Amino acid sequence: MTRTLLHIDAAVCSHHAGDSGEACRRTVAALSALPDGYRTGLVRRRALDLYEAILIEHHHERAVRELRDVLTVSMAGREQQRWPASLTVRPEGCELPGRRALR
Repeated sequence: MTRTLLHIDAAVCSHHAGDSGEACRRTVAALSALPDGYRTGLVRRRALDLYEAILIEHHHERAVRELRDVLTVSMAGREQQRWPASLTVRPEGCELPGRRALR
């Protein structure tokens, strides 16, 4: 799990360097290497933070959609948890109040 967090942190660095597509691909690879039961807690939160930091106008790009899909699949079967608003479809340009960006 620690190794996965390091891979996600490296992916965040790719995002900050301007390559959100590569960041998403690296995060999807890191999450896909884990069994479903380990895609929770801090690991999932870090991946979700990356997804939420990507500008909405890029959410149509394949790599970003794949990250969203992996995050959505990791929520399947967990009805007791609330689905994050960032994984729901919103009209383009809608901002979520209180949304936190990675720095």
